[in-house]
Amino acid sequence: MIAEVIVDVAAHPIDRPFDYAVPEELQVLVEPGMRVKVPFGPRKVLGFITALKDTSDFDVSRLKPIHELMDVVPVLNEELLAMAKWMKKQTVCFEIDALQVMIPSALRAKYEKRFVLNAPLEELPEPLQPYFDKRPFVRSQDAVEVYGLLKKELERGTVVADTDISQQTAVKKARMVHITDSLEKLESIEIRANAKQQVKLMAFFKNHLGKAIESSVLQKKRARLCRPFTVWRKRRSGNPQ
Repeated sequence: MIAEVIVDVAAHPIDRPFDYAVPEELQVLVEPGMRVKVPFGPRKVLGFITALKDTSDFDVSRLKPIHELMDVVPVLNEELLAMAKWMKKQTVCFEIDALQVMIPSALRAKYEKRFVLNAPLEELPEPLQPYFDKRPFVRSQDAVEVYGLLKKELERGTVVADTDISQQTAVKKARMVHITDSLEKLESIEIRANAKQQVKLMAFFKNHLGKAIESSVLQKKRARLCRPFTVWRKRRSGNPQ
């Protein structure tokens, strides 16, 4: 079996399908619309299978094999694959770009492909039962040798394909300042009459009772509130700003 693959390399000479041999263990599962990793020059790149065939215009014995199957079910159907070709012609874009925009952003993150048990363990064929004996799922890379059986169970519904997505973006943390909602508590704070910066800041707090403000934002507001007084002091001391 031979797969036509559009590789993730945006360049005019590369904007065409390349033939890759489908390893025997993947043949029972592979379908158009799946993503794969394939060798391309000295590296391995992502690609989309757009068609399957039995013959090639090239020497089959010299075709490189697909390195890894990224999906256990197609992420793009025939209509979307056809639309990508239409977009390529109509918008003069690369076909790989048209294919990529059809993929949800979550699937472009790091994720793990799994087969998840969807029925009592006893309903599975005996060779599959050890894979789900200790936990209700098996990672696709750990079950390559039983892809054929899993394909049949996917069709039966006793097993479903699942994607475990890992969060790749760092979670932003910010220091927050929470202003009390009690005007009495603010007014109970003693401020010297000549502490003009503190007086202005207290007035700001009174106008924002009960709100939470990011510390960095509050620092900027404080600088703007207190700047006129700071400039006045510097000019008076003979050091104009």
